[in-house]
Amino acid sequence: MTETIKDLETELDELQRDCNYDGCTNPQKSRGLCTGHYWQLIRRRSLSPLRKKVKAFSNDTCIIVGCDKPFYAREVCKLHYKKMNKILNKEREKAKLKGAEWNEIETDA
Repeated sequence: MTETIKDLETELDELQRDCNYDGCTNPQKSRGLCTGHYWQLIRRRSLSPLRKKVKAFSNDTCIIVGCDKPFYAREVCKLHYKKMNKILNKEREKAKLKGAEWNEIETDA
């Protein structure tokens, strides 16, 4: 019985099944569910459709004018993302000192 690697791969592909959640085409990992639906199950959440993975924006560079570094998060490069978070963290600290929620503070932006 000499089976080629191709034959074994084809058999393995046939054995792999889709997630049992209606409409989900991700491969089964555990208990008949894909990884995402399995995590919903063990976290005792009701099973729901998974969020779609968001691909990078059509413009894969930072939106800050004059910056052509690659996009990192929230449409900006890593440097501008860190600067943005630094400013937001300062605003949050000010809010804590004033006793307000950080998102209730008006900014000059």
